[in-house]
Amino acid sequence: MKITQNSKYMSIMDHNGGIVLAMRGGDCVTIGCDLRLGSRFLTIMNDKEKIFQITRRLFVGIPGLATDAQTMQVYCYCFHFSSVEKMLYRTSIYNLRENRDVTPEVFSQMLSNLLYENRFSPYFCEPVVAGIDWKTSEPYVANMDLIGCICKPNDFVLSGTGDLQMYGMCESVWEKNMDRDAAFEATAQALLACIERDAASGWGAVVYTISNDEIDVKSIKAQYETGERDNEQNVRYFTVGTVKVEFVSAASRQIAFLNLRMLLEGKVMNCDGVILIAFQKGTVRFFTNRLDEFLIIKILPPKPCRLFEKQIQIVIIIFTYLVTEEMELFLFFTFIFLVVDIRGMLFGKIGYECIDQKVCTDEHSECRFGRCYCKSGYDYSYKEAHIACVILPKLGQQCEIEHDSRHQSCADPHAVCSEGLCKCKDSYIERNQRCVVDVKTLHENCISNHQCITPFSHCNDENKCVCRAKFSEINGECYPTKYNCLEGEPILQNSQPINCSIVGRQHLHCPEQSYCVPFDEHEGQWSCQQVTVFHGICCPVPKREIILKPSCLVGKPYSIPDSCPTSSHIRHKDRFIPWQDRPCCPRACPYGYGKFGNKCYQINLLPGDLCELDGQCACGFCTANLQGEKACQCQPGFTELYGKCHDERCFHGDPAIDSDTGAIVQCDSENEWKCPEDYSCISEFGLCCPKIPIYT
Repeated sequence: MKITQNSKYMSIMDHNGGIVLAMRGGDCVTIGCDLRLGSRFLTIMNDKEKIFQITRRLFVGIPGLATDAQTMQVYCYCFHFSSVEKMLYRTSIYNLRENRDVTPEVFSQMLSNLLYENRFSPYFCEPVVAGIDWKTSEPYVANMDLIGCICKPNDFVLSGTGDLQMYGMCESVWEKNMDRDAAFEATAQALLACIERDAASGWGAVVYTISNDEIDVKSIKAQYETGERDNEQNVRYFTVGTVKVEFVSAASRQIAFLNLRMLLEGKVMNCDGVILIAFQKGTVRFFTNRLDEFLIIKILPPKPCRLFEKQIQIVIIIFTYLVTEEMELFLFFTFIFLVVDIRGMLFGKIGYECIDQKVCTDEHSECRFGRCYCKSGYDYSYKEAHIACVILPKLGQQCEIEHDSRHQSCADPHAVCSEGLCKCKDSYIERNQRCVVDVKTLHENCISNHQCITPFSHCNDENKCVCRAKFSEINGECYPTKYNCLEGEPILQNSQPINCSIVGRQHLHCPEQSYCVPFDEHEGQWSCQQVTVFHGICCPVPKREIILKPSCLVGKPYSIPDSCPTSSHIRHKDRFIPWQDRPCCPRACPYGYGKFGNKCYQINLLPGDLCELDGQCACGFCTANLQGEKACQCQPGFTELYGKCHDERCFHGDPAIDSDTGAIVQCDSENEWKCPEDYSCISEFGLCCPKIPIYT
């Protein structure tokens, strides 16, 4: 093998090789990667996937330095409680609290925050995120650099050693609005072209095609240069020494390590590198590639979040380079065998599965829906590498300013620690021991947009609630000065635009040759799996789609390009405007409020919260309570559990079905063994539900 003298010094990003590519289609997205894992030009394994599933329609690919990628990957982290695990914990809590999956954009921001938090000692990985936004059904792709700077193009993203070889191919094969087959073909062709040209990637590829309805996974075989695939049978070992080391991890989040300084006794201090392979059921589990004075081996269990008590065989391959004057490369290998016993447990920890579906070990925690949460009245706090349940001070109580951004100083999320006491933030007032928005109507003093609850109003530079641009005030309300259809004028009835609604894919109340253009969205009850409802007016179907100029139906687009603050604006949803060209248009009501008639009301209220209309209540209706006040109650078919309304269904996926009878499998905390292997018992509902992907 001919190499130059300097070619052995590779970038740390290229050391292990690999490529990840994600492409957008019309209503789908693809993400694929090669299967090679190497150490420089030495192939270690040929079935290393770099793509991991986060939710049903969200995937992340992690190329780069394999040890850092392994620390970050979402399926192998139980014995390394890193910042990623904290992010995954937050993701899981988000899923279970909101009863909905995290969106790709939110997950990308979480991943970006993780990378930025570690920017002074970064993970040498550049993740690729791909998925379908469950809220808008739009495909989403993004990648980021080492410190989390997010790039969200409209066509494709890629990362890894073969990026330069792949860019030209991607430009030539990518097309706008590709269907599933075309998107897969384009991704596969680009990956294969890269594999043929990049020495650090190869051994075939795997491609995931993701749409709203299904996920298709296909493996691609590549043309290999010479020889057979490497495997443990093809390697000839000679033993330097065999040592048995026992390590018991009582703390579940510590890194299991072996110090090899005494073992090696300085005999191989001049080596150029080291490869570590651990065989568990014939599969490579982890490795590292650097040996200075001693080697630290990070040990991860083969299956996360399970009681782990295994014996693992470790093979350490120490190699030295020798380059002759004729530039021929020789590698000299030394093999060391170790056997490691390791024990550990994550059952019963906050954010993880309960022990026997009912027991949690952390103080002040309890088992809910098969996982451990803090009890009511307690908040989550990070204590170094551990999550604890603590009681935070309430309004008016003494507090200390918390400098860690992960922590709250006060129990109320809208309170701050000021002068040693918990007080409501500016623009909030105290009501019933809670901080609520200090709402304002037109012409009243304000300091923030979310205070102005007259539809289509905002807080101007003079700190007054006034109508937004292109709206005029009539009888204390804001009305648009003009409706902007893409082509023509709005359809009128009795000299007024016809009001309409979009429910799912149905456009209601519009005559033929017209369609419903929304100006607002009822940000309703996602946890109840209700169909999103958009309200708008009827506009003529445009005849010249190619020359259309995107515009807001009412009001003026947001002034800063490529930015859309969710607190006051929303992406305009018009079926004739491509998603990438959708303007950022003003919300009728501040975020967290819904427009009912000509007034904004707070929505997604929980049981017991005071209300005026049924539409304000999440999964419930507004009715008089024992004190004569109107408050939210759960609607029929829903049960109040842990402060929320729940219907008896799985949070993720469908319940297990008996293959013989076709009936839903019933279970409880005493009979959880009835559930299949990949299911867990939700005793509150008596259902066997699929385990959330980030924990299985």
